[in-house]
Amino acid sequence: MMDEKKLFDAMSDIDENYIQDAKNFREHKVVRGRFAAKSVAAAAIVVLLAGTTVYGATVLVKQLHMKGYTRVEELEEDHDIKPWQSNISYMDADFDEEVFADLTPKSLVDILTDAGSDQEYTIEQGKATDMWNRKLFGTEDMGGGKTNYYEAYDYDHLSDAFADWNITLDVNYIEENYPRLAGEYGCDFYYADDSKKDCLQSRFFSGFCDADENFVSVALISDQTSPNEDPYELYSGNINISYYTTKDGVEVYMTSRKGKSGKIYTTADVYTEHEQLTIGMYGNFAADEATKILDSLNIAEGLHIDTTK
Repeated sequence: MMDEKKLFDAMSDIDENYIQDAKNFREHKVVRGRFAAKSVAAAAIVVLLAGTTVYGATVLVKQLHMKGYTRVEELEEDHDIKPWQSNISYMDADFDEEVFADLTPKSLVDILTDAGSDQEYTIEQGKATDMWNRKLFGTEDMGGGKTNYYEAYDYDHLSDAFADWNITLDVNYIEENYPRLAGEYGCDFYYADDSKKDCLQSRFFSGFCDADENFVSVALISDQTSPNEDPYELYSGNINISYYTTKDGVEVYMTSRKGKSGKIYTTADVYTEHEQLTIGMYGNFAADEATKILDSLNIAEGLHIDTTK
């Protein structure tokens, strides 16, 4: 059986909500603490037949609309929620800058194969014709007589992983301007069985730094086991909530918070029915850097979003 703690600890700790979201993702739980019917982890996208029919034709998907609130009254009014019907709580806009203190590169495969782990797995080295360096694979007992097949991969670059899985998100701008690998990185997949015909959940994630220690993360996730709904969040504290429409017509939900150091922590999210893309930025960035990154990603094509709706 896969070591659950190692699996979840292997996922990026750059966000204070990351590990709990990861556990919810694996346990098929809906995350409602942030008022969103969504399953979240570190990063991923549907693989193999993502965005296609069995005949190979591209299927465009609807983008979900993310909304943030700083007043509970507005949330109740928009969603027809009565105080006695829901245990409404706030997300604290403050964040712990210590999570960015150690951005040493940590491969998911290395973490899962740590000497202290009691998990059962097999490691395969990539061949000269493979884009990946190592593959870890095994099975996980899901309970009730159900077993899932699991794979995790090492790639030198996130762009290599995307290319290998035919994902057209473009991270070249990020890799060129933030060339140092930082924090935890990797990709993994859960399948219904070892035939790998049905990918249930998958994740791609990586962090990057520039010479000035400005940090950018990419987190792309997919959960085919349950659909997302229009997500929303309720905040307390000092936070800036905004929207940006990319050059290819995708609406991005953005939040920005200032740490005690004066550095800014920005997140940018895009949701579809089964996917979530999150870009994180921590440091001192030029005012237009977030929009440059978002415009460079080719999000509409990468997530097969119908921008006409």
